[in-house]
Amino acid sequence: MPWSSIAGATPLNAARGSPPNVSPPRDAAALEAREAAALATREARRERVEQVCRELGAALGFQSDSIRNQAEHVEALWESFLARHGGNPVSALRDLAAQLLRTQRDWFEKVWQPLTSEVWQDAPLKDVCLYLLIWGELGNLRFCPEFACYLFAAARSSSRQNRTEVGGNLFVRRVVRPVFEVVLSETFTPGDPPKFKYGKAPAPANACNYDDWNELFWDPLRLKRCLVMKDRGANAYISRPKRLHDICQGRPWDIWGGLGEVDWERTLRNRKSHREPHTILPLLVGCYRIFLLHTFCFVTLLLAWYSDPTYGEWPQRCALGLVAPCWMWIYSVGFQALTPALAWRNRFKKLLKLVFLDSLPFASYALVLSTYYGWYELPSVDIIILGDTWTLNPSFECQLVLHFFLSTMVLLLALAPRAQNLYRWKFFPSLSECRSPATAAFWLCTVALKIGIDVFGVKHLDQALGNAAALHAGRGASWTRFSLFAVHSFLLVAPAALVCFASLPLASNVVVSFVG
Repeated sequence: MPWSSIAGATPLNAARGSPPNVSPPRDAAALEAREAAALATREARRERVEQVCRELGAALGFQSDSIRNQAEHVEALWESFLARHGGNPVSALRDLAAQLLRTQRDWFEKVWQPLTSEVWQDAPLKDVCLYLLIWGELGNLRFCPEFACYLFAAARSSSRQNRTEVGGNLFVRRVVRPVFEVVLSETFTPGDPPKFKYGKAPAPANACNYDDWNELFWDPLRLKRCLVMKDRGANAYISRPKRLHDICQGRPWDIWGGLGEVDWERTLRNRKSHREPHTILPLLVGCYRIFLLHTFCFVTLLLAWYSDPTYGEWPQRCALGLVAPCWMWIYSVGFQALTPALAWRNRFKKLLKLVFLDSLPFASYALVLSTYYGWYELPSVDIIILGDTWTLNPSFECQLVLHFFLSTMVLLLALAPRAQNLYRWKFFPSLSECRSPATAAFWLCTVALKIGIDVFGVKHLDQALGNAAALHAGRGASWTRFSLFAVHSFLLVAPAALVCFASLPLASNVVVSFVG
C-alpha cells in the first residue's frame, strides 16, 4: 500500500487538527492501582510490550526483526527501572519514559508544537516503544538526534489518528534509505565500499555534515520552508503548494505518510549552517571574547609599563579604546562570512550595530587625534534653553571623556553574552551554570598566575621598546624614522603578544599540576 494512502486516511477524530477528547479519570490512584495489578507479572508486561510494538510496526512500517529486538529492549529497560520503584510497574514505566524521552519532549514543545499546533499527551509505554523502534532502524542517522525527534513526533501523531496497516520495511525503504543516500553522497562516492570524494584533502568548507542537517530541525520556520515534495503532478496527494507542512496544514497525523514523498535531495542539499574553512578564522570568530580579553590585558600592561614620553602620550593611551571595536569588526565580518543560513533580517541588524555602534570609538579617537595635533578644532555651539543662551565648547578633556565612555560601552557590549538567538532556533543545547566555589577558586588562581607571567614579560618588552625608541630617535626624516621604528616594534611586540595569549593554558596546566 503506498504511503500516500496513509495521508488520505480518515482520522479517528472528526474535528480536524484536534486529538480525541479523553476525560480524565475520577480516581487516578485507583486507576493506577488497577493498571499495576494487571502488569504485576513479567509475562503480562512482556505481552503488553509485544502487543504495542506489533501494532506500531504494522501501522508505521517497521521491520519484523526490529520489532522483536526492540520489544526485548523495552522489556529489559522496564525491568531495570522496576527494581528502583519497589515493584510498581506503572511508576517504573513513567520514570523510564521521563528519562528516555526528556529530549524528545523538549523538542516537541519547542519545535513540533509551533510547527503543527499539536499538544503533547502522555502515553508512556507507547512513546517508549515508538521511539526505540525508530531509533533501531535509523543506523548512522542516529547522529542527527533532532531528525530522530522529528520522525518520532510525526510517527506519534500518525499512530494516534490512523489505523491503516502498511506492512513491514516501508520506513527503511521510503525514509531511512533515501535520506542516508543524500547524506552519504555529500562527501562520498557510492560504492562497495564508498570512497571519499576529495581523496586525502579535507572536505570543502561548504560540504554539509550531520551538524548542519541536525540544525535544520532546530528551526520550525526553516524546516517548514525546506521540506519540499517530489515533482509528481499526476499524483493527487501532491498539489500546490509543494511543501510538506503546507500540504498537511492542520493535519499533523498526515506528515508521517508524506515523508515517503519528500524530495530529500532538494531538502537536505546546500543546508550549510556554518562554513568550516580550514583556517584560523572560525577560531577567532568562535572565541573572540577570549582573544579580546587577552588583547585588552596585553595593551593595558603595555601602556602601564611604557614610560617613553615620545610614544606614551594621549594618542597612544586612547588607542586602548580601539581594541574592542577592532575585535568586533573581526567577529562581525567573520560571522557574516561563516553563517550562510543566517536570516537576512538578523544579518542586516548585525551590520547596522557594527557600523553605527561598535565603530563609534573610531570616530571619537579620530576627534581626539585631530584636536591633539591641531589638525582640526570643533567650533563652539550656542544652544538656547528656556530663553538662555548656552555656549558649548568641546574641549580636549570633554573629547577624552566621550572617547572613554564610548570605548567602555563597546567593550562591555562585546563581552556581554548574547541574549537573543540569531538563528531563530527553538531547540538548541544550553550549558548549565556552574557556581562551585572550587571552580571559582581554580580560575582565580589561574588568571592571577597568567597576569603575573604577562606582567613579567611586558615589563621587559617595554624596556626593549624604550631602547628601540632611543635608537631611532635621531635617524633620518620623520616618516622614515617612524617606519623603521614601527617595523622594529612589530618584531618585538608580536612574539610577546603570542606569549601573552598562550599564558592562560600554561597557567591552567600549572594550577592543575598542583591541585590534581
